[in-house]
Amino acid sequence: MDNTLTLTKPLERKTKDTGEVVERIDTLTFRPLVAGDLFAALDAGGEAGQGSLVRALLARSVNMGHKDVDRLDLEDLVAAMGKLEGFLPASLRTGGKPSALLQGLSGSRPDGSDGAQPS
Repeated sequence: MDNTLTLTKPLERKTKDTGEVVERIDTLTFRPLVAGDLFAALDAGGEAGQGSLVRALLARSVNMGHKDVDRLDLEDLVAAMGKLEGFLPASLRTGGKPSALLQGLSGSRPDGSDGAQPS
């Protein structure tokens, strides 16, 4: 698997004082995720913080700060999320069948329901 993604809209880091560009980020290089990455993302995600969870996993995978991740163009973000998904076990991917232990990550319940009470 190719672990790099060329950004369609590169990021520029600038100095606060002069606005001078000090670094240009054209490419993201992903590293395989480890358990600590998932734990950090879960902690960052809190109760319903799916955005924070994705942000934390992506930031840790490419060694980038959260603020820089937030500045990614949406097209680049979607492409990066596709790359990131390739590092996740099938049970954590969209449409996967999570184990009972991991059900909280997918938002599903072991019985396949969404937890809503019948009316």
